[in-house]
Order: sequence, then C-alpha cells, then structure tokens
Amino acid sequence: MEERQEVLEKSAFDENAQYLVETDPEKLRIFRDLMKAGTMVTAYFRGGSDFLLTTVIHVDPERRLVVFEKGPDAERTRQLIEGDRMVGVTTHNSVKVQFISEGIRACRFEGEEALCVTLPQKLLRLQRRETFRQSIPLSMHITARLYLDNGERLDLQLVDISSGGLCLLDESNRVDLPPTTKIPTFTTTLLEHGTVETGIEVRNRYRVKLNSGKEVQRIGCQFDALPARMNAMIQRFIIAIDRERRRLRSD
Repeated sequence: MEERQEVLEKSAFDENAQYLVETDPEKLRIFRDLMKAGTMVTAYFRGGSDFLLTTVIHVDPERRLVVFEKGPDAERTRQLIEGDRMVGVTTHNSVKVQFISEGIRACRFEGEEALCVTLPQKLLRLQRRETFRQSIPLSMHITARLYLDNGERLDLQLVDISSGGLCLLDESNRVDLPPTTKIPTFTTTLLEHGTVETGIEVRNRYRVKLNSGKEVQRIGCQFDALPARMNAMIQRFIIAIDRERRRLRSD
C-alpha cells in the first residue's frame, strides 16, 4: 500500500511542480487562512482508496504542526493514523490546495481529541480547479472505452479525472499501453452529465497492490485537445462529486 500511495502522490505533484509552495511561512499562512475560514479538507489515505472530511483547527509555527479536527468516524481515523500519511485536497477563495502530510498522530487540542501532523513538505496551490484530478467513488462504476489504432477495443474502469487527464484501472494487469502511446478515440459517460469523447495519450503506468493482495495496473493519461464543451462537462461532474461528499458529511 505504501508503494501505491507514493506513486499516486508523485504523479500529481510532478505534473504541477511549478505550483509548489516552497517556504514554511507561506505554508503556515495558507493553513491559517484555511483555519480562519473553516474550510473543509478532504483527507485521502490508503493510497487514495478512502477519505475523510476534516478542518484545520490550529497551526503551531514553532513546532511546525497543523492540527485537524478528529472527525466522527473512529475506524477511518484509526486507519488514517496507522497509515501515517494523507493527501489533503481543498479549495479556498477559488484556489485549489493539495498537500502531503506525514507524521500523523492522535492528540488533544483545547481538551478535545484531534489529529496532529507535521507541516507538509509538499504543498501545491493552483488557481485553476481543473488542474486537480477528482477521484471517483468506486460505487459509481464508471467505465471508459478505448479504441486503439489496431482496431482493438478496451473497457477499463475510470479512477479519476480532470479536464487535463485521467487515470484508468486495469484489473487484469495485462493491458500493454506504454507511455507516449496515443489512443485516437476515448469515450466515457459521466452519469447524467454527458459523454466525453476525445483522443488521449498515455503518460505513465504502474502496478499497485490492493488490500486484498491482488495486483492491478493504473494507467495515467492526458487528453489530446479536449473540446471546450467537454471540459465544462467534466467540471460539472467534479462539482457534483464534491457536492455529494459535502452532503454525506452533513448527514
């Protein structure tokens, strides 16, 4: 599982390295802004296969710590602490923020249970929402269809998506699509939001192990000249997923 999360993080942060926040004072300022606004943070863990929602409740510059709300789900919180790493994603003032936090531990703040993490070494701040890929709940079972140059057709599960690219899951671990492979026709239906149909190019691929021990392959791709109307369609889909996650949180 550790290998899986490293790969997922590397893909996101390497692709957007120009937006990395380098200095501690700037990172601390961002977390203080999130705290003051009470902005919800989605904390992904277990290699991105699970998440919980939380908020920043304290920032300690001297000890380089960020304190998060513990949250109501004790089992997920336990798994997050045991994994000792999370990828946090949030939006504040129309700016997307993503970070990697390590050294996660249970603590107490003002008499209440909380989560303390070391100030992240990696933090991205982007103006464009679409730069981030939105993970897709497995329960949606969204399938992508690929038509290759040789006439072969492949049906793979869609794992995440943005208007810049996507990630596909090959459960058979046998699909041979090396980086730079161009796929002339890619199509997927994003529920009631419509169908995306365009060309894509493979950017990376890697094998990961699931909790069950099964080994699968993930294939990261980039869109080739995505039409504006499909870009808008993807953004509506991303917003709908965010809205549903907020609803689940309020319930």
